[in-house]
Amino acid sequence: MAATQPILAGTALAHPTVPGGFSETLSFRGKTIEKADGTQSTDLVQSGVKRTFVLKWEMLSSTEKADLITAFTAIKSSSGSFTAPDSSVYTVTRDGDAELDFEYVRSAGGAFGYNCSLALREV
Repeated sequence: MAATQPILAGTALAHPTVPGGFSETLSFRGKTIEKADGTQSTDLVQSGVKRTFVLKWEMLSSTEKADLITAFTAIKSSSGSFTAPDSSVYTVTRDGDAELDFEYVRSAGGAFGYNCSLALREV
């Protein structure tokens, strides 16, 4: 299957770095505690699984960096649509107090770009 260009809040993003540039974690929202007798008790907020996504990029251009900032800003206080590289579509928000940290990098040939990662959480 060919990778789809990720789209966040209507803004097309650069393809994540391969390998390891896109990960998806499935989890149940709630809490499990261990009781004094050693048994576990689980309290789920909802029964369905939810996803957390992490996208990573290396050597983004200035234009790709600007696109990422635009998409991130669009979901600063609300949710947005996210098309994952596998073509699945989800409604997401920032994962917690997610930040965009850009690391300036330069290649051996003198070109420069930005490394960055973004964490998203399914609503």
